[in-house]
Amino acid sequence: MPYVSPFMHREDFGTEDDDFILGSVGNDTISGFEGNDVLVGHRGKDVINGGSGDDVVDGGAGDDVMIGGSGDDVLNASQGDDRLNGGSGSDHYLLSGDAGDFVSITDTSGECDTMDFRGATTSAFINMGAGERSYVDGRVIELAGGEEITTPLDLLHVQDLSGSYSDELMTVKGFLDDLTTGVVTIAPDVTFGITSFRDKPISPFGAPDDHEFREDLALTPDISEFESIYATLVAGGGADGADGEEAQLTALQQIGLRAGSIGWRSDALRVAVLFTDAAYHEAGDYTGVPANNGDTVLDGTPEGTDEDYPSVAQAAMALSAEGIDVVFVTTSSVKSDYEELVKMLGFGEVVSLSNDSSDLIEAVTRGVKKLISTEIEKAIGGDLDDTIYGNALDNIIRGRAGDDTIDGDRGNDFIKGGAGDDDLSGGKGNDTLDGGAGDDNLKGGGGKDELLGGTGNDKLRGGSGSDRLNGGEGDDILDGQGKSDTFIFEGIWGDDTIKGFSPSGTGGADDLLMIDGVDDFATFSAFATQMGDDVVFDNGTSSILIRDIELADMSDADFI
Repeated sequence: MPYVSPFMHREDFGTEDDDFILGSVGNDTISGFEGNDVLVGHRGKDVINGGSGDDVVDGGAGDDVMIGGSGDDVLNASQGDDRLNGGSGSDHYLLSGDAGDFVSITDTSGECDTMDFRGATTSAFINMGAGERSYVDGRVIELAGGEEITTPLDLLHVQDLSGSYSDELMTVKGFLDDLTTGVVTIAPDVTFGITSFRDKPISPFGAPDDHEFREDLALTPDISEFESIYATLVAGGGADGADGEEAQLTALQQIGLRAGSIGWRSDALRVAVLFTDAAYHEAGDYTGVPANNGDTVLDGTPEGTDEDYPSVAQAAMALSAEGIDVVFVTTSSVKSDYEELVKMLGFGEVVSLSNDSSDLIEAVTRGVKKLISTEIEKAIGGDLDDTIYGNALDNIIRGRAGDDTIDGDRGNDFIKGGAGDDDLSGGKGNDTLDGGAGDDNLKGGGGKDELLGGTGNDKLRGGSGSDRLNGGEGDDILDGQGKSDTFIFEGIWGDDTIKGFSPSGTGGADDLLMIDGVDDFATFSAFATQMGDDVVFDNGTSSILIRDIELADMSDADFI
């Protein structure tokens, strides 16, 4: 076997086809580009970007940064402290692993993402809400964001200083104090910094005194210094004019490459807010010079005149390597350009301003908050006793084996307990709860819920809405609790009990019975008897005990 230096660093780029790339034992940079790729970092501190396509990304051992990009990706948080961002598409996070690891997930542009704990060797505590933490196998998994960001936040302004942005720049300056106050409200531990761009200082792209990128202020907690430096910024130049492109991609690339001088903190959420009213130049626009070489030097005199603009992939890699996300604050005329750029980057958020930019503060704070608030739609538990909390989205939660406790919270959720004695609660919304095998407790909560006990001796409580309750096999207790509920009995269901049934016309909720082979009162009464305060239905294979009603009060209106 050939010797591989432990200090080796590899930089691998995929093709338009489906690639398999295995990194070294060193610190690797791997980009899948296009296609459905399998990218494995092996060891070291790796940066892996799947690019477009449905990719499998595994950092291996070491503290890795993994970006899914666009497409439906699988990201495996194996050994080490990993930062994961699935990007757009429906992404799947494999999260079981080694004790002591810290895994952070930022994924706000995904469609239907999944947290998967099927490989767990201990019971999992799973919280799908933004800013919340989950725990499994001694590992901590944190979702970015929340109403108030407890994690430190680095907020870097990337300011368009071309002549066409002069009016908007005055607006930014005018609202700057309120803007910083708004951000501090949602993120108490925050630093601010400033970088700026115009275009290459050469005709026909820009004017002689333009700059492609400039560091104006390193990240600092000193708001007064931030505001005073902003006051000195002047818009001008930009020979392309308001309808031309500018050097936004160069700026994005450089804020990633110059992490040290900009001052990104290692423990902070890193967000760049790019203000612009123009589209962007990219690789191929500046011909007759070498391709952009991806370093911090803007080649040439004046700076930037001896190399091309970076590609979208190069900008994405530089940002991904430092875990930097971007809010694009644009005028409405170029909003679609940046929505398309976000798709190509695989991350980011776009907010547009009104014609007079009066909604600047609301737009920026909304964009930042949305960008760093990660809520996952789906969760899969392990085979032990898990606790799972959903969020405000329409969640799909599967408990699998073990005695699980699952609360859907808000949204229209689908919850399946699987094997084991589970405790399932839908919370608010129109939920579907399936206990699966075992003796389960199901509670619908608010909304119109569908409760299925499955096999086992289950307890079903509908809640405040008009619910449908089906105990399934086993001896079950069904309690509608709310408005007009429907109690369903199919096949051989066991010996079940109904609480709180209100026959039609008795002044209650007008509940309904759906019983196999029974669609009217005459058929029901042939198998039913009054036993004290209760009615008992027994067809010879299964029975129903209906508490506290009179058989004489029932009618055809009670049956479906």
